[in-house]
Amino acid sequence: MLGVGIAAFRDVNSFFRYATTDDVGTVNPVASAVRWAVIRGVSQSGNFTRQYIYGGFNQDESDRIVHEGAWPIIAGRRVAANVRWGQPDACSKVIEHFGGSEVFALKMTMEWVGTSANADIPLPRNARRYYIPSTMHGGGGGFNANIPNNPVNCPGNNWGQGIFRANPVSETGITNVARVDTDGNEVGGVPTVLRDAPLGTYLGWNITAAGFHAGQVCNYVGGMIAFATTQAQRAVSGDPRLSLQGRYGSHDGYVSAVRSAADNAMSQGYLLQADHDALIQAAQASNVLQ
Repeated sequence: MLGVGIAAFRDVNSFFRYATTDDVGTVNPVASAVRWAVIRGVSQSGNFTRQYIYGGFNQDESDRIVHEGAWPIIAGRRVAANVRWGQPDACSKVIEHFGGSEVFALKMTMEWVGTSANADIPLPRNARRYYIPSTMHGGGGGFNANIPNNPVNCPGNNWGQGIFRANPVSETGITNVARVDTDGNEVGGVPTVLRDAPLGTYLGWNITAAGFHAGQVCNYVGGMIAFATTQAQRAVSGDPRLSLQGRYGSHDGYVSAVRSAADNAMSQGYLLQADHDALIQAAQASNVLQ
């Protein structure tokens, strides 16, 4: 019975994909207009996407493929369902990606390397996997040098708050336990502009401030420790990391760093020209060293 909803999802998509009318004569409004179909899910709906494929529901009752592509995002598991009779025959081309919080809080490394952790589990030919470094579950976004230092809420019932502000890096090669640079930011994975022109140390984890979970990981939320703005502020705080002023010099210097990071991501095929240009424009309009 747990598969009824998944079957309904399959049948609705198969109807829009292939049918002219339904069983009672209702006309398909997009009949013959769909060439390909892609299923996309984030977190819980991404887990559904994985279960949908695993259970063999991507093949309809006429043995036709329903979705050519699948994009489960930050989805570390499948949903609970009866899989005893699942026969997964019609496999999508799958893109999946994960970030720092999926490593620190959602145990994703077990899926990548198993229990021995001495080698990656081989991916099937139809799957591609990407790691987005220094990001939290769901990602953030925005070039902002003055993110309010408000404690972030830890997901979960009455979990509490974290001690660090929210991680702003957006989730737009896999390692086992990620390495970090001198700023404490993760290296490797998909190049992201805000990570490569950083405004602070971006964490895939946070620490719960008080309550039952005090001192423990703040469930699956990330954090950020901002750089000092000026060299003088850095000296007062004793921060070993360069200040914004020390690493970029000026607002124009920061925009130049963003442009270089965007050029790098686009040259590797991770950004379209329009997205590249929009990121540079956002940096130009930002408050960084203004």
